[in-house]
Amino acid sequence: MGEAMKPRDIQSIKEDIIQISSLSENYPIESIYGIGKRYSEALRNIGVETVGELARITNIDEFEEVLGIPAKVLRMIRLRALSYISDEIMQAEPFEFPGERLIYIDIETDVHCRKVWLIGLLMEGRFTQFYAETWEQEKEVLERFLAFLEANPGHYLVSYSGTNFDYRVTLNACRRQGLDVGILEAYPHIDLCTILRRCFIVPHHSYALKELGGYLGYPLKQTELDGLAVARAYQRHVESGAPLVAGVLEYNEDDVKLVEHLVDRCFSLRTRVRGVHWGNICVHGGWVFVRTRLDDWMYPHGVDFSASEVANVALIEDV
Repeated sequence: MGEAMKPRDIQSIKEDIIQISSLSENYPIESIYGIGKRYSEALRNIGVETVGELARITNIDEFEEVLGIPAKVLRMIRLRALSYISDEIMQAEPFEFPGERLIYIDIETDVHCRKVWLIGLLMEGRFTQFYAETWEQEKEVLERFLAFLEANPGHYLVSYSGTNFDYRVTLNACRRQGLDVGILEAYPHIDLCTILRRCFIVPHHSYALKELGGYLGYPLKQTELDGLAVARAYQRHVESGAPLVAGVLEYNEDDVKLVEHLVDRCFSLRTRVRGVHWGNICVHGGWVFVRTRLDDWMYPHGVDFSASEVANVALIEDV
């Protein structure tokens, strides 16, 4: 926690709200994650064309009937508009996640996403990589990975893709190599991206790992590569025998450690604001204020804002 915020006059706070909101209210509704062609057309047909107009929708049940968009979905995209305007993370559902005995994993594959040549693992602060110098060593890498899991039972395997990519591809590669997949199948697996999409609303259009990590200020070691570039670099290495491009192993390490960082940040985002509608919440400088009565700005729990602090996340629900 930093220093407690000094009391300010209401007009000063209102001016800050206007300044913050005006930066992004006029962006098109397509700027919001989850709004594709269908939802965009439905909203524009009733005159909702900007992020600000979307954020001001309050009578969800009536709009559900007119738009043909489920109320739950409409509430979510409205919250995303609020998050976009305030440039703050908001929480839509409780973050339920095991707090210990976690093994973070990220793999690197060929360009066709079938063969596995690098597996990065992080467990209790210890980072490990299993690397195949050639494709003939893929089976050995997978065997070492399975042996690692067998030696560390009772853990959760945590990856980040939104599609269970790392788990699926590794499982299929083990089967292709004729290995016993029972060890991997028995291991509980969590795709953190799927949970984040459900629980947290972020103020940009993507839940991509590197983009989200950048927003949260994670210091990446390798910023010049992406997954496809890494796959092509390895392919060139295998075909020509030239040294692997510098930074490839660091790229994998970044991904693994970034997943752990996201989990830590999710556990730190705990302050929740309930029963607040657009116009009754102000997010300023990482602070969340709630107007409980006209011109009465307070903390979520009714504490005078000169006495305490809150985190920069809000859970907003209809009342």
